[in-house]
Amino acid sequence: GPAAFVPKTYLNDGFPVLIANRSSLDELNRRIGGSRPPLPMSRFRPNVVVEGPEPFAEDSWRAVMIGDHLFHVVKGCPRCKQACTDQTTGERDSEPLETLATFRKFGGDVYFAVNAVPDVSVKKGSTIGPGDVVRVIRTGDPVFDIGAVAAE
Repeated sequence: GPAAFVPKTYLNDGFPVLIANRSSLDELNRRIGGSRPPLPMSRFRPNVVVEGPEPFAEDSWRAVMIGDHLFHVVKGCPRCKQACTDQTTGERDSEPLETLATFRKFGGDVYFAVNAVPDVSVKKGSTIGPGDVVRVIRTGDPVFDIGAVAAE
């Protein structure tokens, strides 16, 4: 069979791909409310942002096609205090973790966006980019605990 490769990724955490949903951010900003400006997507540092699905629909995604490339969604992404830092000013506050904790807390963590990995069929040197269509191939129960992830 084809040789698998480990993709080179930069500035990532535990997984090479973080998929975020614009509608989820809009819902989070609605819940934060007040007179503060809306939080930008950059606070969560995703490398794929989808537009169109209902808020937090990504929680149930198990596999997606981005362009012609298959990705497996492993689990929800637990958020740390890094998301509370304004990248422009370096200032920190309690948001978005404070509000996420009111409706996105599972176990001891709060979650926003989903971690994914490329399928072994994704060839070395392949790219995805702005405007690529994202299609949900398979859904399932949301996974928020890496211990619950089973090999397929």
